[in-house]
Amino acid sequence: MQADQEGSSREAKLAHAARRLPAVTPGGERFYNGDMRSTVADTSHSTETVLQLLRRLGVDHVPSRFVRGELFTFVNPHAYTLYHADPAPLSRFSGLYVDGVLLQVAGRAAGVRLRRQSFDMTGVAPAVFRLAAELGKRLFVLGSTPEANAAAVERIHEGWPDLKVCGARHGYFDTTAERAEALAAVRDLQPDLVIAGMGVPLQERALLDLRDAGWEGTGYTCGGFLHQLVDRLHYYPSWADRFELRWAYRACTDANVRRKLRTTYPRFLARFVTDLRAGG
Repeated sequence: MQADQEGSSREAKLAHAARRLPAVTPGGERFYNGDMRSTVADTSHSTETVLQLLRRLGVDHVPSRFVRGELFTFVNPHAYTLYHADPAPLSRFSGLYVDGVLLQVAGRAAGVRLRRQSFDMTGVAPAVFRLAAELGKRLFVLGSTPEANAAAVERIHEGWPDLKVCGARHGYFDTTAERAEALAAVRDLQPDLVIAGMGVPLQERALLDLRDAGWEGTGYTCGGFLHQLVDRLHYYPSWADRFELRWAYRACTDANVRRKLRTTYPRFLARFVTDLRAGG
């Protein structure tokens, strides 16, 4: 009897969470035993290209304050290519950072003169964590594998012992109901700050869905940052950062990056030139 009641209670909670969160649109998340794969899907549409959005929403500042409800993401050649067909999700962010030297250099030809910034220890991450600790903000860490997520929280504690990490959850879900329950739990916790490292476009969708569901904090996507923290706080050797060779270091250590250099980056250049010839 008690087990039946607990099961009914859990089903009711899942149903409530699913009602409160935006529905998954066709062509969005697909779940394969915890591996969430996706194509870009959004119910809205943007008439602006990614290049035009970078001109309008592009930022390169190190944050000096947090504004409730503001969301920031980082556009690299992979994200540019993926969102090229439908940039609508990017248009809903408060600011877009240029991530990667290639996009930074290409952007200059189109009048987008922004410094390269990433959410890692060579970019805005230290400033975000330091500011959050100084202001007493509560951080939620969302994304990566269970093991990498736990390790990342430990590294963040090591680097910023005064920072309050109020919760953490890996980024893999077996069902849409499990995803709804997880995001509902984050929303109900109302952390001041969420960093989401789930890959493009899942991390962007997670932050947008959280905001649509009533979460009122500040959010940053962080790509592979959580995975980079598994072994050490500072992922890149000093020479890679000094000579702007972070991409080369990652290509030597990450097979996925090598694949993107061969496939995604040529497509990015083709799409960028198309946007540039069309006037942005």
